[in-house]
Order: sequence, then structure tokens, then C-alpha cells
Amino acid sequence: MRPARARFVYAGVVATAAMHLWCSSDDDAAGVPGPDAGGDDAAPIDAGAEAEADAGAAECSDAFCRVALPGVEALGLYGLHAKSASEIWLVGSRGFAARFDGAAWRPVPTGITAAIFGVTSTSDGVVWGASSGQAFLKLNGAPDGGAETVDGGFKGVVHAVGANGSEVFAVGRMFFDFSVGEPPSDNIWRYGAAPDGGGPEWRAVSPPCPMGEWEPECLELRAVWVESASRQWFAGDDGRVFRTDTSAAEPGDARIALAEMNSSSLRRLNGLWGFGANDVWAVGAQGVIRHYTGGDAWTPVASPVTEDLYGVWGSRPDDVWAVGDRGAVVHWDGRAWTVKDVPFPEENRPRLYAVAGAGGDVWVAGAGVLLRSARAAGGDR
Repeated sequence: MRPARARFVYAGVVATAAMHLWCSSDDDAAGVPGPDAGGDDAAPIDAGAEAEADAGAAECSDAFCRVALPGVEALGLYGLHAKSASEIWLVGSRGFAARFDGAAWRPVPTGITAAIFGVTSTSDGVVWGASSGQAFLKLNGAPDGGAETVDGGFKGVVHAVGANGSEVFAVGRMFFDFSVGEPPSDNIWRYGAAPDGGGPEWRAVSPPCPMGEWEPECLELRAVWVESASRQWFAGDDGRVFRTDTSAAEPGDARIALAEMNSSSLRRLNGLWGFGANDVWAVGAQGVIRHYTGGDAWTPVASPVTEDLYGVWGSRPDDVWAVGDRGAVVHWDGRAWTVKDVPFPEENRPRLYAVAGAGGDVWVAGAGVLLRSARAAGGDR
């Protein structure tokens, strides 16, 4: 039987306050529009202030070159996904989405003004974007080249998405109004075939969050890596990390079982990436880096930075990248993490949110900036 879905409406003081707190995030303090910033996406963006702030900045460093992408100077670029060297996807605030075809970036109309925080693709070729509210987006799903909106059946914010085969997993937190029905109690959602054999849909699959004195106490999950159809990894606040407990699964279960792991950290974890069951990386607050290589606990790995790290990606076990605050770009070569130079002045280094690559090419996205590995971008280094 398909579980009932509660619809939650922003109404009253509680919902208004919650939205205000959400939009007044660290991004605003960093000069990036809030996740739900509105405005006319078609209107030109004045790049004068950005150009003045970056006066004297080099176009290339030893490792990366800046990519000219008009109109994004005032946007947060939150997600990157590389299907191939000639198909790269970029998403961000104000409903921004764009696709690189190997030669040029082209905007993708999404029809929304809320931020898109994550992007991934499935084996059937669909590229998924995860936004706030109820909006999941098939970014290449509309016949006119735009995005198709898919209702996730809940109201909240999705921080990250990951895929395996034709299934997509999303993590985040829900919004709710005490005046409407029972408070929601979920933080993981899955898109795929329904347990009863019905067509694919979004549905909550997380174990219900424990109930506190006034509301469900759901951990805010911020990262997901999908190892396989039966094993997924999740991480978030307070250094907590989980993987699917396949031994506890029952055929036909609508919910997954989770096994909590010892991350050897109490710091928030923002990004996950892995190459196999015993080779998974996590990065997070204050430059924390953890590596899982099997056993009961994650291994602390020396980090060359103390800035918060937000995104991690790798092409192979000895080529892993992570990015974060103040232009932090660090690289693992199989032996140690080292800092890579970026083409920004020391006094004006932006927050970097995402990293991805394909074909030996590495892309980095952040607060109004897009970088590409120097040799691929035509740098002479």
C-alpha cells in the first residue's frame, strides 16, 4: 500500500519565521543571494561591482583558469555534474541551470526562481536537479529544451542528490506547519519504481525521525553517495554518517534501514564521494577530511586547510578534489592532500561549493565563479 503523503503549507508565524531563517543563511553573509532569492532571471545582471572587486586578479593560476559565464556574478553556483567531457551540468540560485556541450555553455530554462542545490543523472539519460519546495527538475526533460518539474510530494529543501541506475536518492530537511496535520518526519527520499510495482515516483524512504518534545528531531543530512541500488551513504550535521543496512532490509520495504558509523568527527559533513565499499571520502566544516577504508570507523586524514569544505569528487582513488571557503581547492594524490592555487587575489577569494570532472578535465563552481583546469581551458601552464 502506498503511504499517505502529508501536504504542508507555509502559513502563519511559524512557517514565515522558518523561511526567514532559511533564506538568511551563510550565503547571504558571503554576498550570495539566499537560496530562494527571486527576481527576473531574464534581466541582465550588472557585473560592474564584481569586476571592480576582482581588479588585478589573474585569469589563470597554475591549476585553474576562470571561465567567463556572463550573468552569474551575483549567483551562487551550487552543483556540478559531469556526464562526459562534452556534457557538463551546472546549477545554482534563482533557478539557474546551464549545460556545457564541449564548446560552450548554454542556459537551460527551468521556470523556477528557487535555488537548485544538486544535480545528477540516471542510466536512462535523465538529468535531475534538486531544488527547494516540491520542485525536482528533469533538466533535459522538456521537448523545448527546458526543464520538466516533478512534484516530490513534500515541502522542504534538498541539499544533495545521487543516482545509481535509474534510481535517485535525495537528502535534506522538510518544512512544516504545526497547524496542518502531523509534522513530517523524513530526511531521505528516493525516485524509482514503487514497492507495489507502480510507476516511478518520489517517496520518503528514511526511517522516521524520533519525536522530540514539540516536533520530530530530524538530522539535517547534507550529502549522499550512491554506491549501488542496495547500498547508499549519507552524512550531515554533527559529523554523523550512515550507510544502508542491507542486512535489515525486508523485501518490499518502503523504508530503508540505516547503520550509523563512527566518523571520528563531530564537525558537520557536507560532501561524500566514493569508489567502492571500502574507499569513501567525506569532507566538512573547518577543513575536516575523513576516509573510510573498511572496519568500524572512518580514518582522520590530515587536511591542509581550516576553511569549511563543501564539495568532493574524484576520477580515481589517487585523484580526489575538494573545495570550500575562501577559494579552497585541495587535491589528494594517493599519499597526501595539498592546496592548489586559484586565480583570485588573497583578499577576495570566493566560497566554492562544487567540483566535478570528466576526461581529465576538472571544473569548480562557487559564489559567482566557475573554474576549469588550466590546461583544458587553454592556460599555458
